[in-house]
Amino acid sequence: MPEPSQDPVSAQVDRLAIGAALVQAVHAAARFGVADELAAGPRPVEELAAAVGADGPALYRLMRALAAAEVFEELDGRRFALAPLGALLREGAPGSIRDWALAVGSPSTGTPGRGCPTASAQVSPRSRRCTGGPCSSTSATIPRRRGRSTR
Repeated sequence: MPEPSQDPVSAQVDRLAIGAALVQAVHAAARFGVADELAAGPRPVEELAAAVGADGPALYRLMRALAAAEVFEELDGRRFALAPLGALLREGAPGSIRDWALAVGSPSTGTPGRGCPTASAQVSPRSRRCTGGPCSSTSATIPRRRGRSTR
């Protein structure tokens, strides 16, 4: 039987909350096809945002969070590159987990993280506006990736 954690309960809850946020961040990166756009090499976040149809500042925050989790690599000049973990989010790549990432963060799975304004679970399919949680008061809008079905 494993020994109980020596961490205070609040630290354990913090880790769970961070894990839920990372699930949503990985889902958003997969949904927008960020890894596919980085396959040819590092790109500035503004160029990447235009390519995937995302808001630049929101994508920058998402990419920094995922770089901290070693999914992407942050370079000088607000540029990002694929890290080995991020390469697994490429569509059709050997060992790809893209479909899993799309499924695990989808609204139908009931994944926590509904307060994240970049989480697709918050987005109404018709209006692409947040429908509940903290972001509903700010009317955050998330553009849908053009030219690719996510379901």
